[in-house]
Amino acid sequence: MDKKSKTHFKINFLGIKLNILKPQIFLMRKRIAMYKNPKLVPQAKGDLRLMQLLAFQILKEFNKFATENNLNYWLDFGTLLGAVRHRGFIPWDDDIDLGMMREDYDRLCEILPKFNGNIIFTPAFGYRECCFVRIMYKNIPEIFVDIFPYDYFYKKLDDEEKIIQSNKINEILEKYSKDIHAPNDFYKIREKAAVVKEKYLLENKSVDRSSRPDIFMGIDFPHAWKNKFYSYEDIFPFAEIEFEGEKFPCPNKSELVLKSIFGDYMKMPKDLSPKHFGLTEFSQEERQRILDVIGEVNL
Repeated sequence: MDKKSKTHFKINFLGIKLNILKPQIFLMRKRIAMYKNPKLVPQAKGDLRLMQLLAFQILKEFNKFATENNLNYWLDFGTLLGAVRHRGFIPWDDDIDLGMMREDYDRLCEILPKFNGNIIFTPAFGYRECCFVRIMYKNIPEIFVDIFPYDYFYKKLDDEEKIIQSNKINEILEKYSKDIHAPNDFYKIREKAAVVKEKYLLENKSVDRSSRPDIFMGIDFPHAWKNKFYSYEDIFPFAEIEFEGEKFPCPNKSELVLKSIFGDYMKMPKDLSPKHFGLTEFSQEERQRILDVIGEVNL
């Protein structure tokens, strides 16, 4: 049995691999699915809400850090979806996702480990052999904010070309992912990914940012999304969006970005559960460490 999964019991029975939902996850999915419309699902409660509030506190501290260091970022993936659809967390979500262009991402990787504050930097390994930035509180490693890099392409693409190039990324990763992710070293993985990107994706062509070329998801992390490209104008200039009562940067065309990722993002999805939190209760000590950071809250 694989004990790493937070949502499933993974069992190998006589050579047959079975993924069985944990009871608490099954009950949560059943309860949420009753609403039919995701906008009607009420805000999370209990320890899941506590987890969200701590992740939000990390986001606020990171926002301050980014502003002070002239680092640009935007709300991404499920966090952007939560902002657009719920003005806060998706009720069953349990982390925060941010996007960063490579220049800011690389500078973050250099300065955040030296930051003498409450949040710490750690590479995230082990999920589809990936590597990206994860930030969290020093004494509460279970709750975090993930940051993914993006790169400039060397030209603008139409919709059909975006899919062609996205498929090309899949082919490149299938062929070179083992080489990229072989070293257990965040910085070496970044270097190897950069070499593969320049040679096989950009084909050693120069990138002129003033031409406002397309933007694609960094190959450090093997994203499963069908389309991995955005037009420059989809992301820039940044807009602002409300998330949990405060304003944060978001893509210029958030709805278009969400449609590219999720399709009909106003439709109730099938994956209705936290991905990192198994809905097991925090211990009294864990709960107190979180409350010490966010203050007393009504759950």
